[in-house]
Amino acid sequence: MSDSKDGTTVTDTDEKFVEDKEFEKKLVRKMDFRIMPLLILLYFLAFLDRVNIGNAKLTTMEKDLGLVGTEFNWALSIFFIGYISFEVPSNIALIKTSAYLWIAFIMFTWGVMVILIAFVKNFGGLLVVRFFVGACEAGLAPGAVYYLATWYKRSELNARIAYCSIGNSFAGSFSGLLAFSLIKLEGKLNLKGWQWLFLVEGLISVIVAIAAYFFISDYPEKSRWLTDKEPSISVSSYQLFLPSIVNGMGFNYVISQLFSIPPFFCAGVSTIIVAIISDRKRVRGPIMILTSIIGILGYILLIIPSLSVPAKYVGACIVGTGLVPAVTTAVAWIANNIAGHAKRGITAGMVLMSANIGGIIASQIYRQKDYPNYTFGNSIALGCLVIATCIAVLQYFIYKTLNERKRKNPQSFLQGKSEEEIKNLGDLHPDFMYVL
Repeated sequence: MSDSKDGTTVTDTDEKFVEDKEFEKKLVRKMDFRIMPLLILLYFLAFLDRVNIGNAKLTTMEKDLGLVGTEFNWALSIFFIGYISFEVPSNIALIKTSAYLWIAFIMFTWGVMVILIAFVKNFGGLLVVRFFVGACEAGLAPGAVYYLATWYKRSELNARIAYCSIGNSFAGSFSGLLAFSLIKLEGKLNLKGWQWLFLVEGLISVIVAIAAYFFISDYPEKSRWLTDKEPSISVSSYQLFLPSIVNGMGFNYVISQLFSIPPFFCAGVSTIIVAIISDRKRVRGPIMILTSIIGILGYILLIIPSLSVPAKYVGACIVGTGLVPAVTTAVAWIANNIAGHAKRGITAGMVLMSANIGGIIASQIYRQKDYPNYTFGNSIALGCLVIATCIAVLQYFIYKTLNERKRKNPQSFLQGKSEEEIKNLGDLHPDFMYVL
């Protein structure tokens, strides 16, 4: 564990963990075995339920619901409005309740909402249900960051966030394959292929949510499987529109579903490799900057109109290879540099809430009139990634400057403060060194 739940100061001594390194390794393996598989599965299903509408778009869904103009884009955007609205409140609820109870509850409710999408009849119904899918899913990602931070050290956190994100990447790969299979059920029980897609995927989430209630580990101090000794221890646009981007390269909707698999697979593999390197080297900023640059190169390939289809497809793979590990590293970087569980939990919600504003924008910039190249949307995504990279460079030097000040003049951070105020300085305490 990394710091106390009352928000008091955490110093770099938490990285020592325990003197018995062999015991520490065994405990971390035990934690990984009990915590990570289920959490990865939850991420997998959440992402599947979020992006399945992108797969459904390639079927008769728009025609059946009478969607015209930018109505489909608004059906995408409304998800993120619900998501943003409920991220921070959901994390507050998570802090106040038990992890197993809250996570299972929100998963059950979003599964039900996804099932309901199969039975909407028009644009208005789709908007309402998509809003509540976003509202219900809002608690998972920021909640998982907070939850993992209660179990793992700062130097272990990026890899665990990356393991969760692998669920996202492999869901992206699997979503095309699953959609390809479910759409073949067209006409069964008088349901369209896209209806089967939402019905089956939503039902899977409901079933797993019920199981999750019994199998999710609670916080360390409440967990029953620890011994007495052990408790002392721009993505949205890429994810939603990748099938359409691939379709714009000249493939039919079936092949587009299948060809969306490799880019997500590349993203998943690179995320794990980058996270392991980041944790072992205890470096965040430079790795985020480097992977962002890789993503930038991928977007440039997508934008150049004269490039061949194979070159553009390689560009889509490169975007995933750089962009996804950049995002997971950024989340870990923020979590590493916020002390105090309550503050970290709320901050995680605010950061991911801000990130999902990008989902609203992404839903509007990939316009049908820009088919097949989507130059406008890719250019906006590229610009945002360039800005994010510049901010990361600035953030790196801010943290580095603050660390130097803490080393050279620690008393400047304590001067004029009472013992209680010093105790609650959190990451501003001179003993707390920011991860660079």
